[in-house]
Amino acid sequence: MLLDENGKLVVAGVTFYGSSADYRNLVFRLNPNGSFDNSFNTNGRFEFKTDSVNTISSIAKDANNRIILGGSSALNLGSSKMTFHRLNTNGSLDQTFNPGGVYKLSWGFDASVQQVLLQTDGKIVGVGKVTGIAGNFDKIGILRLISNNTSGIPLYNEDTEVSVFPNPTTNSITIHAPNTITGFTIY
Repeated sequence: MLLDENGKLVVAGVTFYGSSADYRNLVFRLNPNGSFDNSFNTNGRFEFKTDSVNTISSIAKDANNRIILGGSSALNLGSSKMTFHRLNTNGSLDQTFNPGGVYKLSWGFDASVQQVLLQTDGKIVGVGKVTGIAGNFDKIGILRLISNNTSGIPLYNEDTEVSVFPNPTTNSITIHAPNTITGFTIY
């Protein structure tokens, strides 16, 4: 859920239609008085499918007031992918954001975006859960989309586990890695 620059509330989630393979993404925008904003996809809501099973876990807004959604998608309850969608301010999928307004990344067996963040340069960062690499344990996956809507190098090396603490942090972090770190850059 987020509040836009005009005091309108944007809410995103998933709706279920009775079949285990029929989950649909749902985004709606409300006016400050609680009514549906009819300038958002003509009726204040936008419902769409990426695959047969979808989740939306996070929502953000970029500098152009486009809506960024993060979650997962899978075919018929199979292996899920990290999934990002971008909507225009009118509630339609942004066709300039990868084909169809969606970017999906297979990573391990199951992957999902739990939080979408935007860097000051506009790049999209997704933080989520990845299963099925370096064993079947859940790992934290961090991914940054670069300017042509392809993924940058995932900030995870399956040969090395990296812990960041304290979590959450305010002014500083300590990085612990079991192997030697030869260099790193913080952006």
